[in-house]
Amino acid sequence: MQYDVEKNAVDLSGEAWAKEEDPLVAAQSTVNSKLYGLTLWDIYGTTWVINYNKTIFDKYGLSEPKSYADFKALCQKLLDAGIQPIYEPISDGWHHVLWFPENGPRYEELTPGLADELNANKASFAGNDAMLTDLQQLKELYDAGFMGQNALSDTYADRTKVFSSGSAAMILANLTFPEQVQSDYPDTKANTIGEFVIPLVDNQNLNINPAGPSKFIYSGSPNIDAAKQYFTFLTQPENMQNLLDNTPAMSSLPFPDVKSKLSDSEQAFLDTHTQRGTVYQTAVNYVNPQWIDIGKDLTAMFTGTMQPADVLVSIDSRRADLAKAAKDSAWNS
Repeated sequence: MQYDVEKNAVDLSGEAWAKEEDPLVAAQSTVNSKLYGLTLWDIYGTTWVINYNKTIFDKYGLSEPKSYADFKALCQKLLDAGIQPIYEPISDGWHHVLWFPENGPRYEELTPGLADELNANKASFAGNDAMLTDLQQLKELYDAGFMGQNALSDTYADRTKVFSSGSAAMILANLTFPEQVQSDYPDTKANTIGEFVIPLVDNQNLNINPAGPSKFIYSGSPNIDAAKQYFTFLTQPENMQNLLDNTPAMSSLPFPDVKSKLSDSEQAFLDTHTQRGTVYQTAVNYVNPQWIDIGKDLTAMFTGTMQPADVLVSIDSRRADLAKAAKDSAWNS
């Protein structure tokens, strides 16, 4: 939905809490340097990273990869040892898509300003070397058998069961996946699971999705001052802490004076990865609405009926259709 916030929402840039909100989060509700929304959402606990079985890694002398070559080599070593390197539930239709747009910070690092160019219809997915490499490497992982023999039928619902059993060494999952595994299978302790960033295209950036449910104040409201007071109340550190402490699904909030529920190792992971950026399903228009269609294309890529370059062309085509339907001036000039 197009909110047209410059017309319909109140500028909140001058509010005290606005200076404290995480900059990546604030950017999602900012237009022309003015902040229009308040986002109280767990953006860090939901970050998608590679979770790995520390016990298996220790047994085979493996370490966290710093490049795609490192990642491919450790996958091969695991496969040679009879262990499925990666659990990838393709059958759900959405999970395998993560490997592509979540690597947006790396695309942006290699081509600064690319997201803005894409949104202005001055660049395309097709022909971008980094995006093509990402898909080529993803297909290579699949073709090598690193995702197992049943990836096309594996399901997301089985992720903790499979991981707890030790039959797969890695999975792309949320930062708080270790707690999910321990909750489902108490014998598998959260501290036996480690994390590293998605290493396709030699990425070492942390992929953050700063978008989440946000609150706005209608510019035509007769109660603007009262609404601002309510936002001030919500963003008092003690009130945010109360919200966090009493919401089981939340592990953190994007404000500095709130103590997160992340484990020490998860917090250390975030503290270590200060080089970070916004995922492309959020940074680039008309990507997120075609998520399942991208999933179909990637499945076709795995099975050989599409090539990586074809997938990029297909994404561009759907973006153009969506942009024209939205009467986006960049596509309708």
